[in-house]
Amino acid sequence: MYYYLHGRISQHLKDSIVVDVNGVGYDALVSHPDDFPIGEILFVYVCYVHNDKEEYFVGFKTREEKELYLKLTSVQGIGPKTALGMLSNTSTGRLVQAIDDSDANYLRRLPNIGKKSASQIILDLRGKLQLIGGRNSSTRNENRDKAYEALKETYGFKDTELKRVFSEIKDTTLSVSDYLRIALQRLNNR
Repeated sequence: MYYYLHGRISQHLKDSIVVDVNGVGYDALVSHPDDFPIGEILFVYVCYVHNDKEEYFVGFKTREEKELYLKLTSVQGIGPKTALGMLSNTSTGRLVQAIDDSDANYLRRLPNIGKKSASQIILDLRGKLQLIGGRNSSTRNENRDKAYEALKETYGFKDTELKRVFSEIKDTTLSVSDYLRIALQRLNNR
């Protein structure tokens, strides 16, 4: 339903941030609010959680963190806030390593994770998180990926056009806005 919000980070609250998207402030629970500097325009990957009692966004700095969160919430007995609590108390890479190494003791140190939950997480997710948390993803360029997705989702450009244009951009140190600007210039000149 919702994939990301793209806007200015306007506030930090206790365990959430406010993302201003064209004058509308979206509150999103996040694992580490300080990872989202106030005043910066960022992509915040989100999941929309709703049940009988409440509805809210959960926000993530990277797609990999969002993917890990979704995997965690797919485990029986791990709810949205428990998964967010896990991410708040460790790094994505360390959590993936603990799961892949069957380190139940490490998982049990995380909030609301007991012996049964730790075993279930390992049983369901071990070996299924290869591209999350930095393993096998060292060649990824997150800013480039965000720009690519924004052009595809927001502007409707086709993969073939985008792959051709992005293959011409050799600089791997650009910001998201720089990738967007350069790609749009090249797309408009064709």
